[in-house]
Amino acid sequence: MKIAFVVYDLSMGGAEKVVSMVSNELNKNNEVFLITFDSNKFYNTSAKHLNLNIPSHPNKIIKVFNVLKRVYALKEIFKNYNFDKIFAFMEGAYMPVILSGYNCYPSIRLNPQTYWGYKMSLLNKILLNKKNVSKIIVPSRLIYNEVKKYTNKEVVVIYNPIKKDFFNSIDEKDFIISIGRLDKIKRFDLLIKTYKKAQIDKKLLIIGNGMEKENLQREITKLGLEKKVFLIGQKKDIYTYLNKAEYFVFMSESESFGNVILESLIVGTPVLLTNVGIVNEIITEKNGSIFRDNFVTEWQKFDKSYKKMKKREIIQSVEKFDVTSIGEKFLNV
Repeated sequence: MKIAFVVYDLSMGGAEKVVSMVSNELNKNNEVFLITFDSNKFYNTSAKHLNLNIPSHPNKIIKVFNVLKRVYALKEIFKNYNFDKIFAFMEGAYMPVILSGYNCYPSIRLNPQTYWGYKMSLLNKILLNKKNVSKIIVPSRLIYNEVKKYTNKEVVVIYNPIKKDFFNSIDEKDFIISIGRLDKIKRFDLLIKTYKKAQIDKKLLIIGNGMEKENLQREITKLGLEKKVFLIGQKKDIYTYLNKAEYFVFMSESESFGNVILESLIVGTPVLLTNVGIVNEIITEKNGSIFRDNFVTEWQKFDKSYKKMKKREIIQSVEKFDVTSIGEKFLNV
């Protein structure tokens, strides 16, 4: 089967990682092409990579012109390659793909209730009901319920995949970990303050970069946590840290899916999370806990009880998200 995946670029992000993983998996037995508009690249792909070099632009007039250029370029590619299936991830990719007129499977990765707003909602209501939209793919039941408000098309839930990588050795021990983009919505400020109030004795390592890094570092200094809380930047081998961590903790305000939650569970590391993304769909008393009301008390309780969770049962709880299984779902959608 000849398959195309369209995404804005391969920079660091959840949707980009899914495209990279699924395209690599399907490319083993199919002819897979990856089409991007920008050359930014964090994730690798074994698929044939076609970069159209039509990046975003701050000028509104040029931005509209670039969308038209993308539509035209995609039409030519789709005409020449005659793909059996075309998957387009995120609004920046699926909108021009839909406008190209070719049958496609748009994949909505963000919760419309949180991210769309009035204009985007109106535009999506038009585009997602077009004749050439075969089915719409979403990564969770939460997003499914929101997207169904805008379309009569069939909406299919295909969870994000996970693939356990090899581990490297690190000297760190007796630590807990949090991972994510350092921006306000991830609430690392709340995480650090709650960690202080809960008087957790283990070190807290935070992996990630972002605009809030300096503010978070100031907060760490203000609370006198310089020897306990560490912002260690972006890491490609996060499985190494997740595997060695006592547990993973996350206080994000909003999350469309939460890949890192699965990545923690697949190595047998329990999780403590706010109720965002797919948390309600996968967390049980056997693999983690959800913050409800009193963050401090709940963290203290979890810190004393997490060792009762069995590594084997934690891993088993997310085996259905294996990349091979998820790749098959895309192929058969």
